[in-house]
Amino acid sequence: PIQHTPGACESHDRLFEYAGGHLGFYGFLRVANARISRRLGIGLADLPDRLWRDAYDDEAHPSEAADEAIEEEAGE
Repeated sequence: PIQHTPGACESHDRLFEYAGGHLGFYGFLRVANARISRRLGIGLADLPDRLWRDAYDDEAHPSEAADEAIEEEAGE
């Protein structure tokens, strides 16, 4: 099994801090960050400010939220 400790590496430390320790939101950010990293080569923290928590609270899928952020970045 894959074992993960929140905050185990630097990029995830920042995401865990941003999530305020909320594991569900942290998981959402990890999925979104991975998708953005694969597509753009940068993390979500490198993009312009975005209301990630609102997307999470609205029950958006993290991949869809990431795709919206990628489209906005490409449009600039």
